[in-house]
Amino acid sequence: MLLKFIVLVFIIAILLRIFSPILNKDSLFVRLFNRYTFNVVPNTLGIISTIFGSGIALIYGGALLLGFFSGFYALYKGTDLLVSHIKWQVTSIKTEGEVLNADNKRNMSQALVRFSDQNGAQYEFVYTANYNGTEFTIGEILPVYYQKDAPLKSATLNNKGAYAGIAFLYFYGIAVSLFAIFVIGNVYRSIRKDRQKSRLEHEGILLSVKVTAVIPSGDYLIARAEYQPMFSKAVYYYESGRIELDAIDLDKLKGATAKVKILPKDPSIYLFYTEELADSVRK
Repeated sequence: MLLKFIVLVFIIAILLRIFSPILNKDSLFVRLFNRYTFNVVPNTLGIISTIFGSGIALIYGGALLLGFFSGFYALYKGTDLLVSHIKWQVTSIKTEGEVLNADNKRNMSQALVRFSDQNGAQYEFVYTANYNGTEFTIGEILPVYYQKDAPLKSATLNNKGAYAGIAFLYFYGIAVSLFAIFVIGNVYRSIRKDRQKSRLEHEGILLSVKVTAVIPSGDYLIARAEYQPMFSKAVYYYESGRIELDAIDLDKLKGATAKVKILPKDPSIYLFYTEELADSVRK
């Protein structure tokens, strides 16, 4: 159990590391996803709350979480099967078996196989191949794999295992889990943003800072300003919202004064007054 849990945590950590740049709130993927899905989950929650009340919205949220849980469970189950099957392959014993009888059909073939274990005891078992193209011949000698503690119960002709099923569980688990992380992360950021906005309204102080950089972003620009508190070596960078490129004087924007509201106890939390800056540098 512990080994399976460690493997699962390791796999999830790798997935988060690989996909973290894609799931970052400023990434192109996130911006496109939010734009073309119209923030479907938070907006749906808002619509349900408005029409039916918070109780139905809570049920909807619970159903989402249950669906998200299925993705994490699929990852767990895939890891469980993977570890179990690798362990089975490592500990299995290989011998030879003879096909005593065969029943070959279009979609399923069966063979009655006899084999001897390490102690010379003989066993017979029926092996079923549930896929096309497999045929057995009476008298054919085939490799048999079994476990030492249960030769008859574990005997099989297939030591490859159900890796296709494991792959499907991982595919489903990764897809749903990443979507869950994305949605939950967006909801968390939205809640955190609202709380920060509330704190800024009550505790924030207004600063005037100089625009030190202009960052192109398609048809828009993003202004970046710097702030260094007195008696501190720390430098804080504040970025505006998107400013339409055609509506402003770029020469005026560089070096312009922008207004930013910050929390004195944590200057990294801020509110950039983008519209006021844009109005001051319009053509």
